[in-house]
Amino acid sequence: MTQESGSLTRTYMAFEESFNALPAVVKGYVIPVTDNKLAGQQEQSASKVLSGHVDATAPDRGNLNVAGDINVPVDAHSFGLHLRHMFLLPVSSVVAAKSLANGAVADKGSGKVGIPCPAHGLAKGAPVVIEGTTHYDGAHVLQPETGPDELVILAPYTAEAVADTDTVTLARRITLDAGAVTDKGGGLVGLPCAGHGLPVGAEITVAGTTNYDGTYTLKRGTGPGEIVIAATFAAETLAGDETVTARFWDHVFKVTNAQTQSAAFEREFPSIPAVFRNGGVKANQCKLTIGGSGEIIAAMTELGAGESAPPALMDPAPVRFPLHKFSQFHASLSVDGADVRGRFTELALTLNLNQAGEFTIGDQGQLGDISRGVMESGGTLTGLFKDTAYADKALLQTRLAVGLRLVNGGYALGLLFPEAELSRATPPVEGPQGVKETYTITCFRDVNAAESSLVITLRNEIKTWTE
Repeated sequence: MTQESGSLTRTYMAFEESFNALPAVVKGYVIPVTDNKLAGQQEQSASKVLSGHVDATAPDRGNLNVAGDINVPVDAHSFGLHLRHMFLLPVSSVVAAKSLANGAVADKGSGKVGIPCPAHGLAKGAPVVIEGTTHYDGAHVLQPETGPDELVILAPYTAEAVADTDTVTLARRITLDAGAVTDKGGGLVGLPCAGHGLPVGAEITVAGTTNYDGTYTLKRGTGPGEIVIAATFAAETLAGDETVTARFWDHVFKVTNAQTQSAAFEREFPSIPAVFRNGGVKANQCKLTIGGSGEIIAAMTELGAGESAPPALMDPAPVRFPLHKFSQFHASLSVDGADVRGRFTELALTLNLNQAGEFTIGDQGQLGDISRGVMESGGTLTGLFKDTAYADKALLQTRLAVGLRLVNGGYALGLLFPEAELSRATPPVEGPQGVKETYTITCFRDVNAAESSLVITLRNEIKTWTE
């Protein structure tokens, strides 16, 4: 017998049909974590019964308390599951194509070409598909020289004047592998595509095949070497020049009056083997800190109802999303819509749903339900004391719109607090080095157009979160 290794453990998540009840068909997900402390604890209380001797009688069991933090990386795919857990399903829309500008392409040297495209809003490193040009149609990755009004790509230079009817789309285009299409059964078909890196739930357009050209949603069963779609099987051997194109989507999460959806979490210890399942779990709090050089980790505080040790996983074939993490150098901060640089060193945020559970008779010491309270969001903002601009805003209780944005190529996560105020705090002198200012941020909803104290926008290739 050997001790289980934490590196071998796995955390799984599945949304419940109703509180503390899984659906007939469970759709599970593998959740990347840095640690998982969600667990049940049931205290025993000493008996006060007098039995005629000095030995204590058997203790009584108390209620089962299921709670703890699950610390997770802030990434472009799996973190969306935690956002759904806090705010329900988002409103999703495809990222619109951008029109190029009438004008000549530029030879940037070193095998790079500049294409005019005013206010394109695309980040360096983003995958794009260009269409309508004579020489530059196809899939590209935006190069570091890309500016706000010019796309720079790797391509042999050929003189051309592009038109405003030509477009650039934020999308990934992947070539399928040469090989046979497979019948997966149940109306599902597998297309060979090693290392495609696309998530289940993405919408793809297949082109160049004999039988499978069209638009599909990636189904469960998609793995690192195969794309699975719903289609009528027809035997076909791919040549290896067929393509799959996946566009990017923006998912907008807001605070609503609805109760949050519960989920079940499992911890698997494969070497023992053992599985522990916590049901009726709701997200209670999320904390994350931006600033410095460490990983961006979100501390998800969870509150649950029950715990069991089932003989098997709730979903034997859970979905594992690709891991595209956001790092500290991907972050930018804005105040009232304007980027702020060279000023703030740390933004520590707390999103608190104020969930509260009630123990009910007949549930064997488990919570009968968990209900949310008032959403509280805010944190602290620390910066370099260079002038009194922010001290004055705090003194006058000036309302601010505070925004945080993380951009990694085509992926992005934005948090916007449309209405916020800074606490009054005189900068302290703590030594001979530079003076810093620290403010407490309180976020709220009063008259903002978003009608929410918080708006979160996650950008990735996923179209549907319910596949």
